Amino acid sequence: MMIFKVEENNISDICKLFEDVNKYPLSKCNSKEKAKWLYFQNNSGKNYSRIMLKEKSMLAHWGAIPLKFKRCDKIIKGSTSFQLTCRKEALGSTLFLWREIEKELIDEGVVANYNFHNESSHPALVSMGWETECVPILLTPLRPLQLLSDIISSKNLNRVLKYLLMIVFCKIDFCLYKLANLFVKDCNNIKEVNDFDDGDYDQIWNEMSKSVDSGIVLNSEYMKWRYIEKPNNSYKILSYIESGKVKGYLVYAITEEFKTSIGVVMDIVADCNNAKVIKSLIRTAKRKTCQKGATIMTALSFKGNIFYQHFTDSWFFNVPKKLLPQQSYFAVKDLNKTDGGIPINRWHVSWGCHDKW
Repeated sequence: MMIFKVEENNISDICKLFEDVNKYPLSKCNSKEKAKWLYFQNNSGKNYSRIMLKEKSMLAHWGAIPLKFKRCDKIIKGSTSFQLTCRKEALGSTLFLWREIEKELIDEGVVANYNFHNESSHPALVSMGWETECVPILLTPLRPLQLLSDIISSKNLNRVLKYLLMIVFCKIDFCLYKLANLFVKDCNNIKEVNDFDDGDYDQIWNEMSKSVDSGIVLNSEYMKWRYIEKPNNSYKILSYIESGKVKGYLVYAITEEFKTSIGVVMDIVADCNNAKVIKSLIRTAKRKTCQKGATIMTALSFKGNIFYQHFTDSWFFNVPKKLLPQQSYFAVKDLNKTDGGIPINRWHVSWGCHDKW
């Protein structure tokens, strides 16, 4: 078995490996285009990803790309790793893949790497020195009776009973939704935009970054790559504009998961002390996703982080571990042993940090 750095001509085999192992595609739209964007069209144009081949067969893959991190008062070289995928005959090979990636990261002066992973990968990553923490998933119900109807529709119930229950719940839910909207007014300051070209966007990040201990640099360059240049993107950007100036913005998406429609808060960039702006953005995102059929909305935030209180004030709650289909983890590995690092629960994380959506 041989380990190689990922090249563009490996994209098709990486997508096939991912789908063979996980039983679902890398992307719901175009897996090859997503992989090409991720590996070869990121801001630096570099990738640290590795594959393992036996003769001409791909047995394993571990993706990694560079990112800029904000740590305390410094901008440092960082990276994220993702899509650790192995066929059964290569399950013990992850250490060798990581050693190759880690060597290049250190040679390039990269200070830290983060990833998200599931329970099956967790023991291996802990043994390789990652600090890990359960992913802090937050949820808020938008249309609970419609959600219940969606759950019932996926259950093996009597066909007539299932149909009647779905009709009843949908009718009640629709009436409650209409009633609730009678008392909710649109915020005139919030507009939907299509880009991050206004210079205000970098200024907002500069203000927000003063309260961020550690996390991705959410400047306009990164946000354009993450949300505008991504192939087949379906993100919506809400900007809070006051006196002609952008005061904050929120990126959200709507996806189909677990037989229902889910709204996803991808990222918020705003001065964390400006509660009016942040809560208005969250409230508007909830209403817009609800109008488009979402039954619940999700966000990520460690307890005590800059937007956590704003989410809980907006009726988001932590999902108990017992209710999750499987436990997911956020992991950080400090590559510069003299740097000291930041406690993992002080990282600013969001669904935008994740490669899932």
